[in-house]
Amino acid sequence: MIGIGQYIFGVAYSALYAIGSASLSGLTPNMMNGNVQTVTATASGVMVTPSNAAAGMTLILIITQDGTGSRVMTWPSTFHFPGGTEGVLSTAAGAIDVLSGVYNGTNWLVALSKDHKA
Repeated sequence: MIGIGQYIFGVAYSALYAIGSASLSGLTPNMMNGNVQTVTATASGVMVTPSNAAAGMTLILIITQDGTGSRVMTWPSTFHFPGGTEGVLSTAAGAIDVLSGVYNGTNWLVALSKDHKA
């Protein structure tokens, strides 16, 4: 596994980190695991602000609904969406959404891209 801060062909990146299957309740992405993380949602819940973040860090969180679907996320108050309207996850079984954002040292400026298809 290539760790955080590694370079290939002059481009810095971190390896994809799989959180695994988890409830969205209490989900806390740890930025020490890298800036691109995946999770399969098994229950609805309130996400916690990512830990170990420093100003300028980016987060890409790939959220896949499990085979049941209908999992919803309540975002932390530190997540600021365009226009002030919180993103709502796609709820179909197997739906894939991508949350991306940058940390400004206080808040995460984020956007949600929905319903990606294979």
